[in-house]
Amino acid sequence: MNEEDLRYMIAIEEEGNISRAAERCFVSQPALSQTMKKLESELGISLFVRQGGRLVPTEEGRIVLRHAREVAAIREATLKALQDPC
Repeated sequence: MNEEDLRYMIAIEEEGNISRAAERCFVSQPALSQTMKKLESELGISLFVRQGGRLVPTEEGRIVLRHAREVAAIREATLKALQDPC
């Protein structure tokens, strides 16, 4: 799992759709699908399920997403601190 995988997960959850998430992340839909399959295999869990035409996170997926958002917040805070160290 890497930071890019986590960014992709967040985009999928927010968009509810792999095609729109792929567009938003500037990657192809097949590449994004493959990345998520690889991540699910690595973690040994399902991250999303289809519900009413949308992809929604599983219980385990919500746990990963919570931590993914923490990683994203730390990244943003770090970049901000580097730009304005005072």
